[in-house]
Amino acid sequence: MEGKTIPGRNFIHLYDSTPSSIAAGHVAAHLPYGSSGEATVKVVGGIAPDVAPLNMTLVDQMSIPGNICMYHVDIPQQNRTAITDIALLNPVEQSIILPVATSVVIHVSEFAAAGGEGEHTAAGH
Repeated sequence: MEGKTIPGRNFIHLYDSTPSSIAAGHVAAHLPYGSSGEATVKVVGGIAPDVAPLNMTLVDQMSIPGNICMYHVDIPQQNRTAITDIALLNPVEQSIILPVATSVVIHVSEFAAAGGEGEHTAAGH
C-alpha cells in the first residue's frame, strides 16, 4: 500500500463479503503511527455504509512507536457487530500518503449464513 493516497475523510475499500457476514476471521494491519499515540488511519468494518472502527489491539513487539505499528483484531469482535465490509479510513481533512511497509491482511475462515448460523466455508483475501 506504500505511496497510496487516501483523500481527507475518505477510504480505501479492502474487503466485501456481501451478502454473507464474517463469522470468524482476523485482521492484521501495519499502519502509520501518529504523534497522538495511535494509528493515523483506522481500519473500519460493518455492513456498508454503516461502518465503525474495529477494536484493534497494538502488537508492541512488531511496532515502532512514532513511525509504524502493528495492530490486530479477531472477528467477531467484542461487540459482535456484523461485518461484510472492511476499509481503511482517513479520519481527518488532510490527505494521507501511506508510508513504506503499510499493509492490511484479512483472513476469513467462516461466513455466517443468511439466517445467522455459521457456514463452514474457508476463504481469504
